Amino acid sequence: MQSPSQDEWCGLFQSQVCSLSLPKVLESAENVVLSAPTGSGKTVIFELALIRMLTKDPENARAVYLAPTKALCSERTRDWSTRFGSVGCGVTELTGDSVHGLQVARKSRLIVTTPEKWDSLTRRWDEHSGILSSIRLLLIDEVHILNEVQRGARIEVVVTRTQTWGNRVRFVAVSATVPNLEDVATWIGPNPNVQRPGTLPPSAEIFQFDDTYRPCPLQKHVYGYPKAKDEFAFQAYLNHKLAELIEIHAAGRPCLIFCATRRSTLQAANTIAEARRKAEENGGAVPPASNEVRGRSSLQGVTFDDQDLQRLATSGIAFHHAGLSIFDRRSVEQAFLADKIGVLCCTTTLATGINLPAYCVVIRGTKQFDGQWCEMSELDLIQMMGRAGRPQFDRSGIAVIMCEDTMQAHYRELVSGTRAIESSLAPCLVEHVNAEIGLRGRMTEQQIEDWIRKSFMWTRLHKNPTYYLSQEEGIGLDSVEEILKHLVTRTLTTLKDADLILRSETAFEVTSTEYGIIMSRFFIRHKTMLALIAIAPGANTRAVLEAVSRAEEFGDQRIRPGEKGFLNLLRTHPEIRYPPRQVAQVADKISLLVQAQLSAINLAQLSQPAVGEASPHMDIRRIIPHATRIARAVVDITIYRQDGTACKVALDLARSIAAEAWDGSPAMLRQIDQIGERSIKALANAGITTWQSLASTTSAKIEMILNRNPPFGSKVIAAAQSVPRIELEMMQRSSSPSTSSFASLPANRSADPSAAVQVRPSGIKVVLDVVIRIENRATCMLKSKKSKMALSVCILTLTSDGDYVDFRRMPIWRFQSEKQFTLHVHLTDPRRRILTYAACDEIAGTLMQANLLPVDMSMGSHRTRIARAELQRGGMSDEAVVGSKNLAGLSQSSVNEGCVEGPEDTAFRDMLNVGEEEGTRKRCKHKCKGDCRHVCCQRAREQELFGKQREYQFQSRAFDDGSQSTMQRYLKPVGTPFGEPSVLSHKRKAILDRFIDAEAPQNLLSRLDRQESEYDRAFDTADALQMPDRHRGGAPSAAQGSSASAMAIGSWQQGRSTAERLVRARSGLRSEAVPRMPPLGGVAYDNRSHTSRQVPAEAFEVHGGKPTPSAERPAQRHFLRAIGPPQWLNNDDAAS
Repeated sequence: MQSPSQDEWCGLFQSQVCSLSLPKVLESAENVVLSAPTGSGKTVIFELALIRMLTKDPENARAVYLAPTKALCSERTRDWSTRFGSVGCGVTELTGDSVHGLQVARKSRLIVTTPEKWDSLTRRWDEHSGILSSIRLLLIDEVHILNEVQRGARIEVVVTRTQTWGNRVRFVAVSATVPNLEDVATWIGPNPNVQRPGTLPPSAEIFQFDDTYRPCPLQKHVYGYPKAKDEFAFQAYLNHKLAELIEIHAAGRPCLIFCATRRSTLQAANTIAEARRKAEENGGAVPPASNEVRGRSSLQGVTFDDQDLQRLATSGIAFHHAGLSIFDRRSVEQAFLADKIGVLCCTTTLATGINLPAYCVVIRGTKQFDGQWCEMSELDLIQMMGRAGRPQFDRSGIAVIMCEDTMQAHYRELVSGTRAIESSLAPCLVEHVNAEIGLRGRMTEQQIEDWIRKSFMWTRLHKNPTYYLSQEEGIGLDSVEEILKHLVTRTLTTLKDADLILRSETAFEVTSTEYGIIMSRFFIRHKTMLALIAIAPGANTRAVLEAVSRAEEFGDQRIRPGEKGFLNLLRTHPEIRYPPRQVAQVADKISLLVQAQLSAINLAQLSQPAVGEASPHMDIRRIIPHATRIARAVVDITIYRQDGTACKVALDLARSIAAEAWDGSPAMLRQIDQIGERSIKALANAGITTWQSLASTTSAKIEMILNRNPPFGSKVIAAAQSVPRIELEMMQRSSSPSTSSFASLPANRSADPSAAVQVRPSGIKVVLDVVIRIENRATCMLKSKKSKMALSVCILTLTSDGDYVDFRRMPIWRFQSEKQFTLHVHLTDPRRRILTYAACDEIAGTLMQANLLPVDMSMGSHRTRIARAELQRGGMSDEAVVGSKNLAGLSQSSVNEGCVEGPEDTAFRDMLNVGEEEGTRKRCKHKCKGDCRHVCCQRAREQELFGKQREYQFQSRAFDDGSQSTMQRYLKPVGTPFGEPSVLSHKRKAILDRFIDAEAPQNLLSRLDRQESEYDRAFDTADALQMPDRHRGGAPSAAQGSSASAMAIGSWQQGRSTAERLVRARSGLRSEAVPRMPPLGGVAYDNRSHTSRQVPAEAFEVHGGKPTPSAERPAQRHFLRAIGPPQWLNNDDAAS
């Protein structure tokens, strides 16, 4: 079949631009760069290139369309989904609003995205090589945005990266009218994969069309006015000039007036309406705003929510911005398209949103407020002027720009197309060079220079080198190569100073540090990364939230005039957990809006500021995606630093922002689509605040509480049951004392110097097994409904004083069975606990905590410590991040149900510092100087020591016992060494008899061990267990005694039993206790001073020789004598 001729192709299109460029776009695979005015059919060029890819390339070939704004991406997605969906070409939109990854585009052949989003995705080219290697076509719309600082640099980077890493990719770029289109074509270059006769052309195919090819010719006017004292006064002055310009240029036809702020749209509309009213009163001839009489009659049945809008609409004048309700915005758009409204004052966002063409477009002022007043981007101005002219109604259009007289020449060059576009990569080199180093792993300085040579900046550097250097930097740089080397050196120095790269001076190579990798992975800007690195160690939630709120990514946010009242009212709301001191900066606004979203505050119930000034919901939609990404970067930074406290805080905050609800609060139920702020309050009043309580509720009860009809309750319960239920268990496998060496002066100075090195205990080393299960793995969700990403479980292990131990992330889809891993933990203080947290990274309300107090198994304990966790409540409290650091291992007051606890508890905190000396008592009327038998004195001492007694229930498990034991343990009151139990023990007998103890033994030997330890602790006579020396006839050596004493220290430091405290409180025996002497020459350990000393054998003669067991001695020795010596002892040892 013979292909159609060029004349036949031209007959298929009404646009000359499409007809003339069709042969190169549709019939060949050459790279194309096209410049044409707005409205001339540039979109059809992309469609032709897409048709060629669908028909000529393999079925797995994909195309990527890059547009500068999200609104343009959404418009293209809707249009092309309808056009190409019927031929099997799926369309997927990936923008900043969508947190989806490339995996959602596996079944699509066309990806619509922004340069920022595509840059973040292609920074991990190796991870997505399957999809990225199938890209055959890259469509670049509005390529003239290369002038803009951030978006222009992204375009350069993604094109250069695709040229380097892509596989046979074709480029088609479309631009507005620019004078230096040849530079863009040179940068894009020819397609090397096209077979052509002769040599390779120097650039891509160029098609350049002027305004004569516009279907509706556009007249452009630029008016300059004298600058006022401030921008607000200047805008008010421009408002009074609008009626005159509308009368001159609009001539009664539809007119769009673009204003900088939402309030200024209302002010401009009121000024125009007032000018028309005065003109009518004076009898002047005023052109009606559209068909004003017909508009009044046709709008009589239309009502608006906004009263000002209702008043102005009857005059054929209206305003439009994002602060209006959806109903008002849609009604205004339909009325303007139907020619019922003649003058529409709107914000700049309408230029890239819905297509509302008008005969006349007036840009009232060229500045916008972005923290300070600055000039609008050229892209926005071109988009606004592109709205002028309606091909279906008018033969021409008019665009008017109102600006300061000092900028009049600048904008005349812009509208005439005589202003050349320059590269914006130089100010952003730090971020993009860091990303390229992270992508490649390591680079040399020569490779970085070669990478820059592929950019648009290198093309323009030859023609305008002074544009890319300051006056100071340009001194002494005579050639383009010298300028390039200067830029590379300056960039690498900045990266190295920020600890983002490591630079090898010998090999001239640079590699990314962990900070640099985090910055590239999470798409963090340079200034934001510096602020995140500066977060102090051990930061709390407020500090992390403030650092996130100060990110440079929120530069497009601003505090609008009249919005401070609303923000100050929000600052005093009781649900705001971390209110700023005052609303003075944009960061304060970001923090308040984030907290309002996480607390599920109904912003509609707050007093709103002036009409048109606040749209908090729109701001929140733009803030949350950035805040989620930045908070996750903080998590990785704290993990790299091994900052346990800050890591726990960052994990909780990142999970809360991703779920848009504080973790542990009732607001987390809003993660179900059918539940909002009112439903959360109703469920909380009914006692339903967690996933477990919601999943266990009947559907009828939910429908009754929320006043909904079936099957609403069943859907809510199904959603709650699909939330992953995590089971966490931590079991101690073994432990051993850890020692540290220190130097001391030997008693005999002539002795060996090595004898000065001594060893003393410095904590214990614990080996733990952590087990993670997903209880409802068969029915739980595996992907996030919001991001479509695979859900993961994050496991963080800390000590009770905030020391980092371990972190790992496990995808839920891999939990076919339980996951187990082993941890080796070194505790400098044996009284410290080990805390393990597990939670789903994107779902609030899934946080679990296990709390374990290890035991020193080297001291003869045969018990295995196990900690099981249940749901943690209120996990975002700074005070409960890692437990109390001042309690040295004492159990917390908010211990999770089901966690294993040690023998100490918060009820006994004051007891550790009370009753250390005899005579500490609460006085009554009696003036007793010593111990007495007055009941009132005994009761006073009892109340002072204990207060209100509590009962505690723990879990314990015998070694190799598969069953979980929760049986209650009973202890009898311990008698005093004087024989009779004290009055105190008689009075508290009922409570002490039912004391539940976690340390209670399970077998006979362990019970005997327990009795001996209770006796030793009560009388402060504990010493190390002395084992006979087989080589020295049973006399232990000093080294053995020292080692045993070290183990005794570890056992002594783990805590004292309740019986010990009771006895000491009664008789104060601590001051009178005498350390037990070892048999005939050993090492005696003094509990008071924590020192050991050598005891000669003669010392026992002073006290009457070797001590003999008495009736009050522990029963363990009697039992050992009864059963005889163990089998591993020989006869000599047994005899000794």
